[in-house]
Amino acid sequence: VMTAETGTISTPPAIQEVEQPPAVSTLPALMRVQCFGEFQVYRGMHLIQSNEWDSEHAPAKHVKSLFCYLISRGNEGAGKERLINLLWPKRILPDRKAAEVAFFSALYHLYRVLEPELPTGRSSRYIIDDGSTYRFQPQAPYWIDVARFSHHIRIGQMYEQAGDSQKATISWDRAIGLYRGRFMERLETINPAGCSFGWCIAMRERYERLYLDANMAVATYYSEQKSHELAIAYATEAIRTEPQHEGAHILLMKCLIANGQLNDNVLQSLEWETGLAIEQDTILKKDAYQPYRDLLADLIYNPPKIGLARQSPELSS
Repeated sequence: VMTAETGTISTPPAIQEVEQPPAVSTLPALMRVQCFGEFQVYRGMHLIQSNEWDSEHAPAKHVKSLFCYLISRGNEGAGKERLINLLWPKRILPDRKAAEVAFFSALYHLYRVLEPELPTGRSSRYIIDDGSTYRFQPQAPYWIDVARFSHHIRIGQMYEQAGDSQKATISWDRAIGLYRGRFMERLETINPAGCSFGWCIAMRERYERLYLDANMAVATYYSEQKSHELAIAYATEAIRTEPQHEGAHILLMKCLIANGQLNDNVLQSLEWETGLAIEQDTILKKDAYQPYRDLLADLIYNPPKIGLARQSPELSS
């Protein structure tokens, strides 16, 4: 939040969530959840293995999907009927009594996966049941990549609005460093047959857009600072994320020209085209852009290192 007295931005820490996972020796009970790329959950340093998610009465695909969905809902959570309809739709399991039994079996096993030592009858420290809604609302230390990603994006936006592009760049770069792949990348491969994961696709697209925008913001900052090699790295990543992003192509061209790697005739040719040059595959087809295509192919095949803003001398001071 921005304080009226100082005009500076302060970020009150979350009560349970930690900024970075501390050493296991100091906090062995810490749970870490990775949603970007391959879905992984750690209890301390122990990665929960595939067979641990599985039980005789609760297949791993249901237990994982239940947990993934609750994570995605955050504080809002979801009611029993919503969860049952999502994971055991009537067209797959018409018997609603059987679906309810399946739900409670999956929920019980999820408690056991997250807390193997949880005494019978004790409430979970991670899945809260208030009688009508289930939610992932930990009462124990945890770290989750999408939560930290969203936090850094918000702080970056706040700094940008405050006119501090340097600190905004640091926050956006921290978010970029957490993005290890698309949100719940393989969820559809573990999802039960007939189960809808449209909620996942929507969130996946949202996070991907935020990641793209963050890369463009950092690339633009470095371009303005004449740090062209850094700008090239982030603009390239933006293009890897969205190959037809016209702004990213133009920014990359300008940086390659400024860096002496590309003749400015290429950019002039592009500027003479219509505003839909990228969408119409102009860059991918016209001979005039062959030098740029060659450089781009090399950058995509051998991507420059991103995540450099945190180590950049001009930003670390």
